[in-house]
Amino acid sequence: MENNEKIKINIFPAELEITKDNKEKIILKITENFSNDSKPENIYSDLCAQNAPMQQILENYKHQIIEALTKLISASTINPNKEYHLDKTFQCHDLPISKIYFNHKGNNFLTCSYDGDAILWDRKTGATKYKIKHHANTINSAIFTHNDELLLTGSFDNLCMLFDASNGIRIKTFEGHEGEIVEVNFDIEEKKFCTASMDLTSKIFDIETAQTLITLKGHDDVVFKASFNNESKLVLTGSYDKTAKIFDAQNGDILFDFKEHKKEISNCFFKPMDNNIVITTSLDGLCKIYDIRNGENSLKTFDDHLEKEILCSDISFYGKYLITGGGDNIINLYDLEKMEKIKTLEGHEKEIYSLHFNYGKETKKILSGDGLGQCRLWNLKDGECTQVIDSSEETEIISCIFNESNSDILVCDVDNIVKLYTNEIPVNY
Repeated sequence: MENNEKIKINIFPAELEITKDNKEKIILKITENFSNDSKPENIYSDLCAQNAPMQQILENYKHQIIEALTKLISASTINPNKEYHLDKTFQCHDLPISKIYFNHKGNNFLTCSYDGDAILWDRKTGATKYKIKHHANTINSAIFTHNDELLLTGSFDNLCMLFDASNGIRIKTFEGHEGEIVEVNFDIEEKKFCTASMDLTSKIFDIETAQTLITLKGHDDVVFKASFNNESKLVLTGSYDKTAKIFDAQNGDILFDFKEHKKEISNCFFKPMDNNIVITTSLDGLCKIYDIRNGENSLKTFDDHLEKEILCSDISFYGKYLITGGGDNIINLYDLEKMEKIKTLEGHEKEIYSLHFNYGKETKKILSGDGLGQCRLWNLKDGECTQVIDSSEETEIISCIFNESNSDILVCDVDNIVKLYTNEIPVNY
């Protein structure tokens, strides 16, 4: 018998949809109450018994139906108010992945690698949209414009490149650095961008002319962080020379030089909505808060990591909350308005390498990833871990990130595996 029928299983409502050759549709309701113990073979047998006239068609597609029923059981037992579930797995590059990014819409994500390539993936289908192969070394930083029309990359080949984000076609190349580029960031109008480089400098480039506007000098070691303030008048840099500095973006003068850390800076950023406040974290285990209206002396020092390295940190949308994590396997949560620690989040068994608040004006969730391949989701209000997401057993997580709608999570590990988790319920298979 020739198989001309098309089979689809809908999740809500649970039903088997058969489209015959003459376009006639037959709907078979699935009345089973699903649980984790439900067996797809048993459901298939019940379908055959309840729909004897359709039994031959069902037999023709037995394998496909049982496979779809397996997914149906999994999807139907998801708690959409709590859990993220695995949606897709990607084996992305030949060499290790350096960074992962969602675009702003969340319909695509980018993987960057030590092989010098970047790949844009379609979040819905899992297909490769295009591959960027213009860089000769590791792409260590990338950023989309807010309308997702352009993509900027920075590489260890000392170059930055601007691409059409819809098709991956290169538009411009930016030269000038004599060392590897570690980070790139746009200014507020996305007409300029700043860089952080291993040549000990930061540069500001003009996007229209592709020329260097100014070179920011003063560090004695690798500059790995560089970002504008909200008005794009200042650039904050962080370096392995144990200092963070604020430069005048117009003339390159050093306005503030923060020298209180005893080891390398691990992160630094302006506080959102109040660029008078600067936060620095360091491998000396300290987090320092500065108010530049009071000069270069720290306003507050948090020393809750027991002299272990602070490896990662993040600040919430409005700048009320700060999180730090690192070598002591714990996460510390701070209230920056009260300048005090709120909670210590415990549960990780290895160093924490990735930390993020959820996006948006209402801060509810914290995402963390460690050196044992474990990703955890935390409730900010009570500090409880609401879900453990295992990326890969006993392998270090490089990064775990939310998309901007907080519906998806990407988790990347050192084995070149990227996994996409979602809290959205699939409609059909």
